[in-house]
Amino acid sequence: WGQDDFRKLVLNGIAWTAGVNIPPKGVSSHVSGLIKYKTISEAIARDDLDDVKRHLEKTPEEINTLGRSKMTPLHEAIMRKRPEAALALLEAGADPNILTARSQTAMHLAIDRDLPEVAEAVLKKGIDLGVRDSQGWTALHLAAAKNRNAIAKMLLKNGADVKRLSAAGGTPLHEAAVGGNAEMIKMLLDAGVDPTVVSDHKVTALDIAKEYGNAVAVEILSRL
Repeated sequence: WGQDDFRKLVLNGIAWTAGVNIPPKGVSSHVSGLIKYKTISEAIARDDLDDVKRHLEKTPEEINTLGRSKMTPLHEAIMRKRPEAALALLEAGADPNILTARSQTAMHLAIDRDLPEVAEAVLKKGIDLGVRDSQGWTALHLAAAKNRNAIAKMLLKNGADVKRLSAAGGTPLHEAAVGGNAEMIKMLLDAGVDPTVVSDHKVTALDIAKEYGNAVAVEILSRL
């Protein structure tokens, strides 16, 4: 009964049997507040967007509430790779700046799960790109480490500070050098990252590229 299509079919069948005049589009099946799953977390886990919206309609105050996992519904939607639910939550007023237990914003999670459409929506909503997670990384550091080129481009376009260091004193270029992603490295260099920065571990991005045997990265960074 919690399914809109099934409910509409039943209601129209009853109306037809009773001899009631049915409008061209059928009898409306909308029932405000009809909840299928007990919690919004379960609705997200079940990938039931309609039920997520019902929960928000009935209890809008829970949109930014931290659950037992120390995550908001937005965090859960992103972590479970439910982009439609995440976008609906953002549209309904979810705060992307709330931190998880690991000090991650919704942007960190969108990068981790490789959801560029969610990352774009988070940027439009407004996000502090300078926040460092428990690993000491900003969103740009994480994007560089995860080879999320499309998201990194968005971050730079929206003011991410390419010179902001991680907790270990490294630039996003240090993280990009690990994976040897040529496009990412060139993007960061074009944005003004300093390739000569020495981290707290006493290494430059070039040192890291050599350590990991990333020939392309070594070639690019050696020319500087």
